[in-house]
Amino acid sequence: MEAKSIITRPSGGQRLTAAGFHEISGIAWSGRGKVRRVDVSVDDRQELAGGELQEPVLTRALTRFRLP
Repeated sequence: MEAKSIITRPSGGQRLTAAGFHEISGIAWSGRGKVRRVDVSVDDRQELAGGELQEPVLTRALTRFRLP
């Protein structure tokens, strides 16, 4: 399986009710080794930001990420 990821918070369809600071988090995986980075876009790929990988980062395993 190729590298994939999913945002788990905020979840699909969830509306943010207040302006200000929000954290994006999710999981990523790769069937070919360790996840090395996750790029997150909040504006339809106009600008990408690097998500922070959370330990442990293991080979062919789910890896949590977050982006403040």
